[in-house]
Amino acid sequence: MSKIIETQSPNTGIGIRQVKNYHIDWGHLTSQINATSVPFDSTAYISTNVHDALEEIARHTHDPKELTRHALDDSTAHIGIAGAENNLMAINQDGLPKDSGIELFVPDSTSAADINIFFRDRVRNKLLSTSKNYIWAGRKGSATNRYLENIVGTPMNLIGEPLEENSTLVGILMMNESNTITWTAEVRKNNNPAVLESLTITNQYSNSDMSKNFNFNTGDIIQVFCNGIAVPNPLVKLIFRERY
Repeated sequence: MSKIIETQSPNTGIGIRQVKNYHIDWGHLTSQINATSVPFDSTAYISTNVHDALEEIARHTHDPKELTRHALDDSTAHIGIAGAENNLMAINQDGLPKDSGIELFVPDSTSAADINIFFRDRVRNKLLSTSKNYIWAGRKGSATNRYLENIVGTPMNLIGEPLEENSTLVGILMMNESNTITWTAEVRKNNNPAVLESLTITNQYSNSDMSKNFNFNTGDIIQVFCNGIAVPNPLVKLIFRERY
């Protein structure tokens, strides 16, 4: 009658089956088989060859890290994630990598002096520069329903301020010498009277709004109009961030 010995290591999941000729079914070789993997009462039935085989497996057991060591760019070891080449990586809500949809900005040699750092403005949902650009407009004296002047004192309907890059208006600050009047600073462009953004002072010396979100493009001529009567020494500061 054939003698059958069966066991399975609780730690490794390696099964040993010995029937008459002591054949071993190794199962999944994921770890070292040691003496605890062989039942005590089966020792008499396992041949020297079986013990040799167990020792050979032990000699070739590796640290699991050794079994997965490979280069980061090894395409045979990595499946990768879907996405466009040169896009930045992001993390999804499950903590897994994903394509951010944002291309890495790599300036060429001609723009090396203008290298900028951009960030994702989550409120405006835009990729904006960390640095700011400013345009000032004002008038020395009283202003009534007229374009304010640029930094050299010329009315902005004659010479406005050109934008060098695609930019987003993110804020307006305005002030005057009185707290008893009401007037509005209107942002226009390219000699078009359409009001693109605005801010109003009502019986205040100053007012500000840093939640603006209006896109302008390279070459747009920015102009500021004072909509009010007898506004004393009005001054307006527009805040832009370059948009990528």
